[in-house]
Amino acid sequence: MIIPAFAFGLSALLILLGFVALLTQKTYLDSKTQKPVEVKTPIIGRFGTLNAIQADQFHLSKTMDGGTADVAYATVKIVNGAQAIFESKTDKHGHLTVDLPNDQYEAAAIRGTQKAKAKLTIDGQKTIKEVVVQ
Repeated sequence: MIIPAFAFGLSALLILLGFVALLTQKTYLDSKTQKPVEVKTPIIGRFGTLNAIQADQFHLSKTMDGGTADVAYATVKIVNGAQAIFESKTDKHGHLTVDLPNDQYEAAAIRGTQKAKAKLTIDGQKTIKEVVVQ
């Protein structure tokens, strides 16, 4: 009796997680506004379907003795005055996806006690931009 109930619960959880993964990997646009759709679910809450196809991508690296190194797992913040307008983390290769209007932004990359600055140019191009943090 317990094993079938456990299997049913696990199956339901996997289906739900698969549904969430599907929505986050695809971009669904509203037919009237052409903007990404936001999905509301009772358990997970609210999330958008925007993905990297519509945002600028960057590779952050830092110059070190003998070469360069990826800025991996760093928190990147972009502020406008006192208000944070963007915050995300780089992946293990120093990649970052930013979805902001086209402009130049000052960003701070923070990892532990280390802090570095970078200029990010958002231009809607589909290439990964190389940025060396200072």
